[in-house]
Amino acid sequence: MKLLSHLALLLVSLLLVSCAHKQGGACEYQAINELIEITALQQNSVETTGSVIENFDRRDFDTTPAIGERYRVQGRQLIRGSCTPITDLQLTKMQ
Repeated sequence: MKLLSHLALLLVSLLLVSCAHKQGGACEYQAINELIEITALQQNSVETTGSVIENFDRRDFDTTPAIGERYRVQGRQLIRGSCTPITDLQLTKMQ
């Protein structure tokens, strides 16, 4: 029982240490708010112009986009650290 308690304490300590020393330090994001136009459709991706993101996954869109359609892209892009590169991504079809 005592060995199990020590093992549990060791595991918790390792988790805390690994979280405290993230590779790349604290993460910082900047807002994305852009208009894109669909230029090509691939099997699993969508190519666009007008964005820092050149290719989107087809699953990012609510419906299958068509070449020439325009979308508003909103989200957050990583500018410092080693976290998720793009978060809170929203694509809204423009009328």
